[in-house]
Amino acid sequence: AAAGRAIFPVTAPSFQPGQPAPRLEYELYLAKPGIYQVDIVTSPTLDFHADNNLGLAVSLDNAAPDIRYVFTPETRESETFLGNAFYENAKNNTRTMHFTIKADKAGRHSLKLAMIDPGLVLQKIIVHDDELPSSYFGPPESARTGEEARVLRKSYRRQP
Repeated sequence: AAAGRAIFPVTAPSFQPGQPAPRLEYELYLAKPGIYQVDIVTSPTLDFHADNNLGLAVSLDNAAPDIRYVFTPETRESETFLGNAFYENAKNNTRTMHFTIKADKAGRHSLKLAMIDPGLVLQKIIVHDDELPSSYFGPPESARTGEEARVLRKSYRRQP
């Protein structure tokens, strides 16, 4: 997608992990079973709400989610205004959160991103199973081609 995704209003209540929460789901095809890294690129943000740690839950299919928070007791000082991590995030206009998922089989899967706290703006999702080379922009966007693209386009059409 060419646009960021966010929850509004940013003052919306947080959700406890495991509760039904707003989420995004993306169909993806994985060529082989195994462990994959999911890098969620977000916009940098400030610690604007004392009780909000900017949490996000990522899962594959119906597996238990991998949950990460931007602000933890160990990272809060660095991630808040004028901290070292905040400086790098603001300079690059991104923050990257790292998650792990496990695919039990090759083929079509559903990647789910569930809100824990409002305030994150999702820019890009990168799924990989090997070390990626260092790059400012990250890997190029995957293209859907051939039969897979036709099936995916058909599955996303609205049903009457």
